[in-house]
This record gives sequence, structure tokens and C-alpha cells, in this order.
Amino acid sequence: MTAPTALQLRARPRDLMLVDLDCFYVSVERVRDPALCGRPVIVGGLPHERGVVASASYEARAYGVRAGMPLFQAARRCPPDETVFLHGDHQAYMQASRDVLEVLGSFTPQVEPLSLDEALLDLAGCERHHSSWLAAAAAVHDAVREATGLDVSIGIGGTRAVARIALALAKPGGVLEVHRGEEAAFLADLPLTFLPGVGGRTQKALERFNLRTIGDLGAVPEEVLEATFGRTGVT
Repeated sequence: MTAPTALQLRARPRDLMLVDLDCFYVSVERVRDPALCGRPVIVGGLPHERGVVASASYEARAYGVRAGMPLFQAARRCPPDETVFLHGDHQAYMQASRDVLEVLGSFTPQVEPLSLDEALLDLAGCERHHSSWLAAAAAVHDAVREATGLDVSIGIGGTRAVARIALALAKPGGVLEVHRGEEAAFLADLPLTFLPGVGGRTQKALERFNLRTIGDLGAVPEEVLEATFGRTGVT
């Protein structure tokens, strides 16, 4: 049997697992102080200080708090008697990130850190070690929690883009796998804002042409998109 060429190896379909630490800074703080659990927690500074929210718990997000929001605005949205504001501890977050990467490295040597709270695992060649990728994801979730006390969300797909969309739908704390060959059906009914680079302005421009879902956009010939939106329409 002839050995596969490098080109053939690169062309083989891959299974990618995108792992994200939920509310990372807040979660690290809760591991250090369990009394913070169940309360709105905002990491980034104190309400009267200049600065922005670095991380917000889901309880704080329920009041409309988002990362990047000025601290004084976040303070106005959350009940003052329940909400905890913290400056944060970057060294602790870096150590927690390293601890998680060490756990992920026990599943595959192909781990690419994307940020302190996110990493991409290339599962190619690991098939014989797992009954399914969902089983592997469950094992990753359990191993990270046991080693660090932190929870993760996981998206699995054949490309980074698909894995990232699966991850967004899996949050918080869940797992979603998109099987190869099922990408089109998975994406078809999702809003256009799930696509990287499609923000509010682009969404409104596309809606003028009655394009509201990824499936709608995928049905438009590339030459029509290019004629209407330029090269950005097909990239």
C-alpha cells in the first residue's frame, strides 16, 4: 500500500473540538470563594472606578451586563445588595488556564490555545481512544472539572467555523456535535449573525434582500453576492 502524501493528509476531514471555559474569570473567583455562587458577579473593577466589565456571571448577564460595558453602567443594571464587583487576579486566571491546557493535552497532543479561556483540539488520530466524540467531550468536561473545579462548553465540527457556532449553541456548560456532511442542514435555519463578521449593519443590509438565515444566504449564487456586495460578499 502506498503511503499517503502530505497533500492527502492535509485534505483528510478533521474533527475539531472547541473548548470554552464558561464565565472564566468569574468561575475562577467562585472556585476560590464558593460564597459567590448564585450571585451576580462582575470582574473588572469597582462600580465607582473607571473601567469596563471583563467578565460577568450569568446572573449578572440576566440584568443586561456584558463584557466591555462600563462599570458604572453595569452597577446601574444590577441590584446593589446582591451584586459583587471584583478587580480580578490575572495571575490566578493564567494559572487556571495553564491547568486546563494540561488536562486537554492528555486527550490529544494537538491543542491550540486561542485565548486564556478557549482552546481548539484537533482530534485526528484519536478515534481509537474514544467510542464517540460526544463521549470524548463528556470525558473532557469531567476531567477539567475534577482537576480545576471549572466548567466548560464544547462545540465539535469539521471546521473551526462550524465548531464555533456549535459552541455558541452549547453554552452554558453543554456539548454540541455537528457531524461531517450535516453542516448545511445544521446551519440552514440559523440567523445570519452566527456567521463571523456579520454584525448589525451587515444583517440589515442582507435583510433588505430578504436574506435572514444562513440557508437563505447559501442559496444565493456567488456571482450575485459579488455583484451586490463586492468581494466581501463571497469571502
